[in-house]
Amino acid sequence: MIYCKNCGSKGLCVAESAATCNHCGAVFYFNPPSVGCAVVRVRKKEDGAIGLLLVERMDGGFGFPGGYQGPETILDAAVRELEEETAIKLPDTSERWKLLRLQTTPDHRQNLCFFLYQDLLHEEDLTPFISNSETRSRMIVRGPAKLKFSIHQEVFDSLIEGDR
Repeated sequence: MIYCKNCGSKGLCVAESAATCNHCGAVFYFNPPSVGCAVVRVRKKEDGAIGLLLVERMDGGFGFPGGYQGPETILDAAVRELEEETAIKLPDTSERWKLLRLQTTPDHRQNLCFFLYQDLLHEEDLTPFISNSETRSRMIVRGPAKLKFSIHQEVFDSLIEGDR
């Protein structure tokens, strides 16, 4: 018998790609897609403070650059999305990146992998940003900010707190 991870009741209705609890309606997806997110620290030009690189998505929400894994490693997906969303090209060698956090979203629909680029970038060395179909702007944030996605927010808050 299979038990619901949400409410603990017996009996899940199992389909091809997900199982649904007969009692509470929670849905559990099999092999959810992975999303790679790039966490990049940048030293600001004007005051030398270190901030985190964020993007403003076309829907107005803020978050770390990232997107779905295609036919590539999850790190490659994070680095590719970083370049697509910010115009910043960084090496995808695993020696330069550290897995910061791996978490499944509360709705169990995605696995999020946050990778921290271990080198510190300097604002004056960044390539110019041009708005595109995914991203309205990019910014370097060193204080509190409201991010669109709860797990992005948790990662951001933990890093900002750690820098204080």
